[in-house]
Amino acid sequence: MWKIQIIKIMVSLVFVMLVGCDAHQADAVKTHNTLKILDIQPPVNVPLKTGQKIDVVVKLAYELESKAGTVTLAVLRSDGFGSKSLTSTFAIIHQGKGELVLKGEIMVPKTKFLQVRVPLVPQQRSDTSPPVEVRSYQVIE
Repeated sequence: MWKIQIIKIMVSLVFVMLVGCDAHQADAVKTHNTLKILDIQPPVNVPLKTGQKIDVVVKLAYELESKAGTVTLAVLRSDGFGSKSLTSTFAIIHQGKGELVLKGEIMVPKTKFLQVRVPLVPQQRSDTSPPVEVRSYQVIE
């Protein structure tokens, strides 16, 4: 008798969990957003020099299914001990296809390399990871 009650309780719990998961998934919106770096200056195949002052300029193409979103340009110092942001700028974009240019000025620190990260983040909840473009620069002394 007690085995039947335990089975009933377990079935009830599984049902509640499944209904809860479906309700949670209904809030999320499936989107297909894209982001692509068309051009980056200075070119990533040219090493940067410590102490050099540069403008990182990134030309991007995007497609956004959401009503709005943000695209951020972040230049990070990466030397094996974590990352530190050297500059960050962003633009608000709207639904559809488009191109934009983001620019950030930095003084190249003493490090092994710099990383440029450009994520596109929709301004609504999504069940997919936002697209991110990444490029790296070697740094020499």
